[in-house]
Amino acid sequence: AYYWTQTYGAVNQGYVPTAMAINGTDVFISGVQGGVSDGTRGVNTVIFKYSSISTTPALAWVRFFDGVAATDMVIGGSNIYMGGLSSEGIQGSQSIYRGTFPHLATSVSVSKSYGFVKKIDFSGNLLWNYETKKYDPLAILSLAVDSGGNVYATGSFQGLADFESDLNRQDYKYSMGGTRDIFLLKLSPTGTYAGVQAFGAYGEDIGERILIANNNIYITGLFSGGFNFDFTGGNDYVSSISRNSVFLTKLAFFNPTTGQVNGVVSSTAGTTVMRIGNAAVTIDGTAFSTTTAADGTFTFLDVPPGTYTLRVVAANFDVVTQPITVAAGSIVSQNVALSFMCSLATSGIQGQVMSTAGNANLLIGNATVTLLNSAGAEVLTTKSDSGGYFTFNNVTAGAYTVRITADNFGTTNSQVTVASGSILNIPTAQTQLGVACTTTGPLGDASGNGTIGLEDVIYNLQILNGQRTTTVP
Repeated sequence: AYYWTQTYGAVNQGYVPTAMAINGTDVFISGVQGGVSDGTRGVNTVIFKYSSISTTPALAWVRFFDGVAATDMVIGGSNIYMGGLSSEGIQGSQSIYRGTFPHLATSVSVSKSYGFVKKIDFSGNLLWNYETKKYDPLAILSLAVDSGGNVYATGSFQGLADFESDLNRQDYKYSMGGTRDIFLLKLSPTGTYAGVQAFGAYGEDIGERILIANNNIYITGLFSGGFNFDFTGGNDYVSSISRNSVFLTKLAFFNPTTGQVNGVVSSTAGTTVMRIGNAAVTIDGTAFSTTTAADGTFTFLDVPPGTYTLRVVAANFDVVTQPITVAAGSIVSQNVALSFMCSLATSGIQGQVMSTAGNANLLIGNATVTLLNSAGAEVLTTKSDSGGYFTFNNVTAGAYTVRITADNFGTTNSQVTVASGSILNIPTAQTQLGVACTTTGPLGDASGNGTIGLEDVIYNLQILNGQRTTTVP
């Protein structure tokens, strides 16, 4: 049965619908609007709402957004989310007047465009607007919204991109070989930048559509050549069969019960920003440890919610620690700026104090670490932090003894040789402390078996060292 037809148009204007969504008895249509056939009036986005579609539909409202071209629109909760790119990033705007969507720019010399996401309520009011910074061609092509109101987007970028909308922060990505790469972008429910993952290689790689189902993300699109689709650290290298092959990838990238930490390690010398590869990045007090890639990037997945200290160690740079807070389902973007050591003619020593008595692995904080020269004279002294880490900066090259002592633990002496202009990382095998044979004060029977054994000694030492807050049974 035929029900009805509605039309919309204007003199000397062309319209190309790009997405449609229905909510109850309302339908929303988004698209691009072009001027007369010579394209001199530019490209804009249009979105309109028809109400009462089950009976007699009526045009409820029309909204225009200048200078941008919408590519997708979805409904999440009681709001509309619309995404696309700035009009500089498209070619052939005259084609809109003829009823076809213009092509995306294919060369960095053609345009420098940005991507956008707009959140609009059902009355047509703009609630927030997110924009990437404008560098080389970048297009948001598809959106999805999870149950918590987080927004995910995919598309393509070519050359340099910065997805961080805050002018005081940066999160640069570079496409491989100057061709297009795919991105997976996340925005918080308030429209703030929450992280991005880029992947692709030297061919043309584009994320066309994204969906969320059962806490998983599905992306489909086109790729040419071949690359490793597993950007989490595994290996799933796939080669295209034809010039443009279709891919479908499933991701559990945004775990709703854990978070992710990523960032870039860099250093600035004058006006030059250098990305630092092979820097050691750890989250104190956890097993999370990695080294930065050649472009200075690092990623930790499935980090439990909590407050941590992020530590970055790189040869010839001062050690940097930064506090981070990870929430469930969040992405923490923590860029780290390193400073050169005061003099490359001097060196440094770093290490971590721990005890491996029994099956326990204790990180020893507040241990006294003393650096002795070859004659046995004290050169420097410091205390280990809560994660057991210690650092000596500006150490003259030569042979030394590192002496470590801690209450209720033994003493260890390690002979080390420091080379000029380098940072010596002492292996943990040389910084381990044994449990002292005698202690002051009574020990509790932690195991409850009626006797005081090694496991009870370790348990009580954990208490004395501040690593447990419970009381002995």
